[in-house]
Amino acid sequence: NVNTIRQSFRRQQQSVDCVLDYFNNSYGQCQIYSLPFSGTRLDFISNRFPIFDDKNTFLNVNILLLFDDVKPYEDAFFRVIARALPHLKSLEVINRLEQQEKSNTITNFIKFTNLVTLILPDIHINYAEQLFYRTHLPHLVELLIHYEPLLVIVTENQQQARVNC
Repeated sequence: NVNTIRQSFRRQQQSVDCVLDYFNNSYGQCQIYSLPFSGTRLDFISNRFPIFDDKNTFLNVNILLLFDDVKPYEDAFFRVIARALPHLKSLEVINRLEQQEKSNTITNFIKFTNLVTLILPDIHINYAEQLFYRTHLPHLVELLIHYEPLLVIVTENQQQARVNC
């Protein structure tokens, strides 16, 4: 129980918060972090992580690893990340689940202003489409993706792929 964990730290007069998360393989994780959060990296963040609170708790994060095998990351999730983490330089996405709320518009781009590295090692092709067709990545220097999804993306829309590559 999250409240039990929080109370045990409060008794020690430590300001912390925590998140319990469960995945499809019966694996769970508990992430405990001090407040104010001074770290620059968050790993294995799912859709259920309260990364985007109104207190800008994670404003300094510049490295983010997203992992979820329960729920796909939708367009709105990436929009919130772009707003909540303005200093993000490295983004890694691991999610094989097909997006359910695909946005077909390429006019309302998500903008990752400072993103330099994009790592897509184990994804559904939707995430490559999301991040190449509907995202502006003006400073992207390093891209890690398997050949097959990259070939599909470039073949489908060479002009848009050229903009981000």
